[in-house]
Amino acid sequence: MCCCRYGMGLILLGKNKLLLRKHRNDTQSSLLLIIITIVLLTAATGANAETLADEAPDAEQQQDQTTKNKPTSKNKNTQAVILSVNITGVDPAMEKSLLAALAINRATDEAKLSVSRVRNLHDRATTQLLNTLEALGFYHAKVQAELTNQSTAWHATYAVTLGRPTRIDKITLDVIGAGRNHAELKKQLLLPKLQLNSVITHQNYEQSKEALLTTAQNFGFLNVKFASSKIKINRDNYHAEIELTLDTGRQYTFGNVSFHDTKYSNDLLNRFVPFNFNENYTANKLNLFHKNLADSDLFNKIRIDPEPILDHKPNNQEIHPPALNSQVPVSVRLVDKPLDHFTGSVGYGTDTSFRASLGWQHRRVEPSGHKFNTGISVSGIKKQIFGSYSIPGHHAANDKYVVSSSISEGTSQQKFSKKEEVSLAKIKKINDLQTYWTIQYFTEHFKVVPDHTMQHKKYLLPSVKSSWVETPEDTELLFGKKLDLIALGGLDMLLSSTNLLQGQATGKWVTKLASNTRLLTRANLGYTSAKKFNNVPFSLRFFTGGDNTVRGFGYRSLGPQDVDAEGNLIVVGGKNLVEASIEVDQRIYRELLGAVFIDAGNAMNDFNLNLPAGAGVGLRWATKVGMLRIDFAKQIHKIQSKNIRIHLTFGKDL
Repeated sequence: MCCCRYGMGLILLGKNKLLLRKHRNDTQSSLLLIIITIVLLTAATGANAETLADEAPDAEQQQDQTTKNKPTSKNKNTQAVILSVNITGVDPAMEKSLLAALAINRATDEAKLSVSRVRNLHDRATTQLLNTLEALGFYHAKVQAELTNQSTAWHATYAVTLGRPTRIDKITLDVIGAGRNHAELKKQLLLPKLQLNSVITHQNYEQSKEALLTTAQNFGFLNVKFASSKIKINRDNYHAEIELTLDTGRQYTFGNVSFHDTKYSNDLLNRFVPFNFNENYTANKLNLFHKNLADSDLFNKIRIDPEPILDHKPNNQEIHPPALNSQVPVSVRLVDKPLDHFTGSVGYGTDTSFRASLGWQHRRVEPSGHKFNTGISVSGIKKQIFGSYSIPGHHAANDKYVVSSSISEGTSQQKFSKKEEVSLAKIKKINDLQTYWTIQYFTEHFKVVPDHTMQHKKYLLPSVKSSWVETPEDTELLFGKKLDLIALGGLDMLLSSTNLLQGQATGKWVTKLASNTRLLTRANLGYTSAKKFNNVPFSLRFFTGGDNTVRGFGYRSLGPQDVDAEGNLIVVGGKNLVEASIEVDQRIYRELLGAVFIDAGNAMNDFNLNLPAGAGVGLRWATKVGMLRIDFAKQIHKIQSKNIRIHLTFGKDL
């Protein structure tokens, strides 16, 4: 850089010499020499100054460098801090709701939380709390906020004064549209969460509105919407007025039903449909349709899609022109179960000893919906082989016909019986009631006492049985009621060994005593009228005692007795039966329950309420398919043995 400056000086010197030659004026030459000397000195000084400038940064650069190296207030602000939040003046449930609404509380889990963010969130917290308190019905609440710190630990405290809550003073619900005169709909348009004089909460208000819309939709008013919905708050007198106008729109009806992806015929599938074409659309009928298909045991998966043409889009924007078709086509997609299904089980019961079974079910496509079942079962007291063929009825979900046959052989308490049977039954189901109309013919070989002569009897018995079961849904423990009634009879002139009339009633009731406690009661009554009771086979006589009847006593060990050739008493069964049981179950831990119980009962030829009884304790393990039970029972009345008897069973309570 310096050399360049000197070069420029020499060029200027050359130019000045030319000027001297041109003017030849001494005075001018002297002046020029002075100017040249000044120029040369200036160039040299500038070069030295620029060299120094290149070697050292200027003051601004030094200031920038110092700023980079020095911690700034921003860096200090972004240093991670620890934050805690506390709300006072409210109960724990409300505190939980308020904390959930606070952004500053959610920020306590942030890994890199700065002081500036804490201050910003704290400034917004009071407004958030007041808004949430208003939503909970406290429109006059006050919040005192405080933010403190010790080093990097920051603590936000919000002291809440709730004040007097705002209560509902008036509710107006108007219905317009096609549903305004629908009596059943108006009965169901209830507001259980919005009651006069109750505290108004936004959540209850919105949930009540949603419930009204759902109720109307369930009755087929698929375009239902609120023409208006208002809450008027009077802060001066702490009152709220609710005004709702529900516009139901038009009512839809069921259209055509189409089935897809199944091998079964439409003729069969349409028999599961619980509604008619053009019948008023209801969600309950659609749910029943799904249940009918599920109960048929033909399908692994069921998907039902109603496809209405609505007057507005989901965001309530109207469609122009509005659709005129009020029918809802229903599309059903099915995944069939395999045509063949095999089952097997192995178990143990104190009455039956070890037991095992094998079964095969074949579902037929042609004829559509017919089923064939066969199986074999073996236990310590009975062997059986059976088969049945079922045919769907006109209403396939509710009725069917079953032809069945079986051969069984058993020995219990030294009593032998062999039975061959064939039967025809019609089964009809209406809601929770299922009825069986049956006619059966059987022959039975049996010995009342081991050393007696083998008897051979035959019976043609028409019978009717009704079974009613009611169980509430969504309960952790099973509750409900069950009642079975059966009546049968035969005449000696119509292929029966004697005139016979028999009836039996069995009832069970499982009810709730406390949140984790239930009461189980059971009663069983039986009656037989026979012209010649000695001709009545074991399968039609009453016995009791054992796992599911009177615990503490052996299987079928209670009833009228006879004496064999060696003088031993043998229970031979009776005409009548009385049984009763009371049990209390208490949850111990999750699916484990403890039980205490008392049972009483007897089989007899003449009614007598002086009954043998047993009592004890037990454990229960609840599973999805039934209750596993172990009971320790002791006889307490009409004692036959002082030993404690163990009863192990598995099955449903109802």
